[in-house]
Amino acid sequence: MHDLLLFAAEHLVIGGRLLYWLPTTEEYKYEDLPSQPCMSLLGDIEQAFGVWSRRLIVMEKTESFNVEERNEKVDLDVAHSTFRDTYFRIL
Repeated sequence: MHDLLLFAAEHLVIGGRLLYWLPTTEEYKYEDLPSQPCMSLLGDIEQAFGVWSRRLIVMEKTESFNVEERNEKVDLDVAHSTFRDTYFRIL
């Protein structure tokens, strides 16, 4: 996710949008969404499938990319980071 947001922040024009599906479980919290300083969240729409769901995340580039942000540390310990293991444990 970090690479996707970094690529979008660096290559989209201001006003450009990034949309992606994010698989989640019941453990999902809004704070778990990956973020990027020059991208703003426009939408977080859930499509439920029972014990798991997917979310359509819509982000828009609102500021110019700062090259110094490329090497920032990102917290990857979020609820959706273990989605695969949780999904197969439920089945």
